[in-house]
Amino acid sequence: MADTFHSSRAEGAPPDRRLVEQANAGLLGETAQLTMMVTPSYLLTTLATAVLFRGGSSAAYLIGLNVTMAILVAIALIAANHYRRLTRLPSGTPPVLRGLRRGFVFFRTLSAAFGLTWASIPAVLFDSTSVGYDLVVVGIATGVIAYTYVIGTILHASSLFIAPIVCGSFFGLAHCPQPFGLYLAILLVLYAALVATFTHRLSVLAFQRELSKATVLVQNETIGLLLRDFHFEASDWLWETDERGRLSIAPDRMAAMLGAPVAALPEDTTLTGLLAAAATDAAATAPIVTAMALRQPFSDVALELRTALGELRWWRLSGRPAGDRDGPFTGYRGVGSDITQMRRDEERIGYLASHDTLTAMPNRSSFLDAMEVACHACATRPFALLYVDLDGFKAVNDSHGHTLGDHLLTAVANRLRELDPACAAYRLGGDEFALILPITCAREAERLADGTLAALGQPFAIDGLSLTVGASVGIALAPADADDPASLLHRADLALYGARTGGKGRWARFDPALETRVHRRRMLDGAMREALACDRLDLHYQPIVDIQTGHIVGAEALLRFYLPGEGWVTPSELIPIAEATGFVREIGRWALMRACRDMSAWPDLGIAVNISPIHFRQPDFCDEVSHVLDATAIEPCRLEIEVTESMLMESGPAITGTVERLRALGVRIALDDFGTGYASLSYLRQFTFDKIKIDRAFVIGIDRDPEIAAIVGAIHTMADALHLSVTVEGVETHAQLQALRALSHGTVQGFHIGQARPIAAFADLLDAATIAAAVRPAVTSPVGMP
Repeated sequence: MADTFHSSRAEGAPPDRRLVEQANAGLLGETAQLTMMVTPSYLLTTLATAVLFRGGSSAAYLIGLNVTMAILVAIALIAANHYRRLTRLPSGTPPVLRGLRRGFVFFRTLSAAFGLTWASIPAVLFDSTSVGYDLVVVGIATGVIAYTYVIGTILHASSLFIAPIVCGSFFGLAHCPQPFGLYLAILLVLYAALVATFTHRLSVLAFQRELSKATVLVQNETIGLLLRDFHFEASDWLWETDERGRLSIAPDRMAAMLGAPVAALPEDTTLTGLLAAAATDAAATAPIVTAMALRQPFSDVALELRTALGELRWWRLSGRPAGDRDGPFTGYRGVGSDITQMRRDEERIGYLASHDTLTAMPNRSSFLDAMEVACHACATRPFALLYVDLDGFKAVNDSHGHTLGDHLLTAVANRLRELDPACAAYRLGGDEFALILPITCAREAERLADGTLAALGQPFAIDGLSLTVGASVGIALAPADADDPASLLHRADLALYGARTGGKGRWARFDPALETRVHRRRMLDGAMREALACDRLDLHYQPIVDIQTGHIVGAEALLRFYLPGEGWVTPSELIPIAEATGFVREIGRWALMRACRDMSAWPDLGIAVNISPIHFRQPDFCDEVSHVLDATAIEPCRLEIEVTESMLMESGPAITGTVERLRALGVRIALDDFGTGYASLSYLRQFTFDKIKIDRAFVIGIDRDPEIAAIVGAIHTMADALHLSVTVEGVETHAQLQALRALSHGTVQGFHIGQARPIAAFADLLDAATIAAAVRPAVTSPVGMP
């Protein structure tokens, strides 16, 4: 039907083909309807013409004219009836499409046939001798041209109808007296052109009208389908009330929730009444009741309703007043939604946001909210905050895996819940928990702390294992220690730090002195970082001497830090701070490089460097040592890494591998502080050492106590058997040195031998080939720092 698209193309891009087909069907049906109405008048006109011109010489023509017109009218009526019925069939099927194409061709052909028939009247009946009859002919031609409006809905049909009539008129007017015939011809052309123009425009508008009707129809069908699906399948639904508030439209599930079909409800039952009867909180319906009473819209009102089966559901309703065309109020129309699942999801999300998923305890977020509330009222209702930290949880996690660790945390949470009904327990994260207890005196908090330690100190039976972890507890009181959440939590944390510092498995209350200690730790941490960045950290070197010859065979590098305005800060204070912050790794890297570079000038001396366990456990530690050796060009055998027994206690494949790789580089490994703490001879079998360093604890009293001397002697004998060298630390008197000289042949260090000193002072000390430790006192450090 490409020829039927001309009108739509004139207005813009071609519309959807299905819509064009429907528009053409409408045009064809309209043309068929008009044809049935108008074509009988064609026959009446030709009959009237025959009566007017009877008796003339054209009787045969008039008979032929009426016979022809009768045949055309009959064909037109039969075809119009057929095509009118065709256009009522479902569009889009092949028979209908073929019928539409044939219909357009037929009516255009019919228009041309009618035009030729009408054109014969002026061509045959014009008579220049009879003016009256000529006027009749002109009137017939003019009137027939007006019939074009009837078939004007089909594009080009009007042109096929008018053109023959105009041509026939020209032929007849040629026999009229001139110039009157010419004048009539010109007027006829103008009239025909005007009619053709208007009918062409009429056909375009008719097509656009039918196209719009088809578009609206399709849109209505689509909207109807969507509304039907929305009504029966969506979680939302449409509802409507009459002017008295009674439900007139509601889906089945809405009615079922109300307890009966809408049609079965009493006539005076209103929507607000039904909602009030089903709502768990009648006050929740107030926004709807008020809005409907004032005939105002309402939106997203959520209600919890109890169904006829006793099930709780959540609905959300929106509505607005409706009126008819004249404006009077006719009721309410709106949308309802079943938001039960959404509410459940929101509750679940809220629970997950406020509770720990592993232990089901309230989490840190809930804890902070509870602290805000408790601190706000602490002036009249004091409470205690207990900060609980498990002592051995990391070892359990590392040894048995995270799954068992999770089970242990759950068991810990269960025990904390059972401590005191008045106590609220929270998991803050990891192995940290918090307890909030209303109190009347501090002793109540202390009793809870005792109970916590006792409960968590008992073994846990998990997956066939008996696990013991224990805990440390820090206590802060509100409002005695602080009355705002942040400060109170900070002070409970300080108390926990005090408890752990004093020995695990105990509790401690907040002490203002703890804040002073923490402030100093932070100050020293910042000062150390700045000093390392500005190269103000220093290493002092304590000589290590052959006990028999007095020759200096090496030195131990010791960290020193001078704090302006305060003086020298001891390593025993600095190192724990650096280890707690992880800064000890940077210090260790710097110390290795600095010590090896300083000692590179004396190729016969060894250099011992203490390495923190935190630094030693780093995967790239061996690479750092290798880089230092390459950068300073000292022989690996001159570098001695001192490791502690505490580091070996946490030994695993990583520690063992690091020791083996260092020895493969040629670096010597010394076991520091041997004989103290958890010393075990099994370490000497598990690891390969080059030296053991006997702790100063075995030196004190060695010149007076034969048992101590026997122990030191036994250690030397064992070391000789294991091919280990020995260094004795902490030699402070001549008598101690003499006693050691009688027992061993290794090396010694200590204040009596030589105090730690800067590299320049150590170089001066090396100017003397030996230190006659047996006959002279120790050299004094020029800087006065041991």
